[in-house]
Amino acid sequence: MKDPRICRLLPFWRTALGRFGAQALVVHMHSRALDVAASLTHWADHETDYGLVLWALHVLDAEKGSRDMRRSFTCYEALIDDWRSVAQGLARDLDITWPQETDQEKAAIDHFLSGDLQHLKAASAEDRTEPPLPPVVAELQDMLGSWVGGADPARDSDRLDQFRMALEISVPLFHPLAIRTIDLVGEINSMTGCIQAMQTEYAQLAEQLREAQANLADAAQEHKRCEEESVDLLQRLASMDRRLHVALIQLRHLTKQREREIKERLRLAIALDPAAMADRLDVLTNRVERMKEEVSTAIAARDQARKEAQEALEWGRRREAELLGSTSWRVTSPLRALSRASLRLRP
Repeated sequence: MKDPRICRLLPFWRTALGRFGAQALVVHMHSRALDVAASLTHWADHETDYGLVLWALHVLDAEKGSRDMRRSFTCYEALIDDWRSVAQGLARDLDITWPQETDQEKAAIDHFLSGDLQHLKAASAEDRTEPPLPPVVAELQDMLGSWVGGADPARDSDRLDQFRMALEISVPLFHPLAIRTIDLVGEINSMTGCIQAMQTEYAQLAEQLREAQANLADAAQEHKRCEEESVDLLQRLASMDRRLHVALIQLRHLTKQREREIKERLRLAIALDPAAMADRLDVLTNRVERMKEEVSTAIAARDQARKEAQEALEWGRRREAELLGSTSWRVTSPLRALSRASLRLRP
C-alpha cells in the first residue's frame, strides 16, 4: 500500500493489526526531500520549503513510531536501480524468505520497476543548480542514507527527537503561510488563465485585422479599377459625342446641299422636258424619302450610342457607390484615415 499518510498514522495501524493478530514488519522507504517537495508543488501548489517541512515530519513520525518494531531501511532510488539487492537486504533485516522467482517473473518486475514510476524528480545531486537543503532537512536525509547503507539508527535517536520537538513547535507557524501561498497560487493561476484568454482574443483580433487589411487592399484595388473604368468611359463618351456632333452637322449640311441640288435639277429638267421629268418625279421622291430615312437612322444610332455610353457611366457610378457603401469600406475607414494622416506627417 503506497500512502505517505501511513507514516503519521502508524500508531493507529499498529493497534488495528494487533487486534487482528498480525505481526507487523516495517519497510522504511524514503525518497529524496527535493523530489517529494517537487511533487507537492505540482499536485498541491505547496511552496518548496513547506514541502520539505512536510517531508521531514512524515519521516520523523515514521521513524519514531517504528523504533520498537523490526524494520529495514531503503530508498526509492535504490529500489528502481537494483530491486534484487533491496529484496536481499529486506530478507536479511526482517528474517523473511521470498518465494523463488522465475526468469519470467524477474523480467516482469524489471519492466514494472522502471524510471517512469518516478513522475517528478528535482535536479540530481550532481547538478549544481539544485537549491541547497535547509540544514535540518539535509542532516535528516544524510541519516536516512546512512541507515540504508547499514548504519544503526539507534545512534541518531536523540538527535532525531530534537528535530521532532523543534518541528512540532515551529510547524504550526507554517500552516497559515501555506494556506496563503495556496490562495496566491490559485490567484496566479486564475490571472494566468485570464492572460491566456486575452492572448487568444488578441490573436483572433490580429487575424481579423489582417483580414480587414487584406479586404481594404482588395477594395482599394477595386475602387481604383472602377475609377479608371469611369474615366475611360467618360473619355470615350466625350469622344463619341464629339464625333456624332460633327457627323450630324456634316449630315445636315450634306442633306441641305443635296436637297438644293435636287430641286435645281428638277427645275431644269421640268423646264427642258416636263413630260419626261413627270415620270421621274416619283423616283426622285422615293430617293428623297430614303435619304430622309438614312438621316433618321443615323440620328437614332447617335442617340442609341449616347444612351449606351450614359448607361455605362451610370453603371460605373453605381459600382463606385456600392464600393463606398460596403461594410469592408466602412470598417477600414479608420485605417485609411490613419494612413492619410501618416502620409501628411512624413517630412
